[in-house]
Amino acid sequence: MDALVWLGVVIFLWFAPIVVGSLIADRKGLSGCGAAFLGFILSWIGVAVVLLMPGKPKKRKCPECAERVMPDARVCRFCGHRFGRSKVTDDW
Repeated sequence: MDALVWLGVVIFLWFAPIVVGSLIADRKGLSGCGAAFLGFILSWIGVAVVLLMPGKPKKRKCPECAERVMPDARVCRFCGHRFGRSKVTDDW
């Protein structure tokens, strides 16, 4: 029974970084498969690498054509819709 417990611990410690890394990458908008590969190869170091990676900027939807555009876009590249000034300011 003792060997089965150790086998379970080893499997958990090997597969947990794969799952945790891919979930973190998915929330950041990165490749979950790439993060799973890093977790498989580098174990918890791969999870740390994914945590340190910057996420992709979230795109917003154009109200005219419903295409995704970058958050800093002033004009939609698909339909030419001009976006108004954002309510978020950089002033503190």
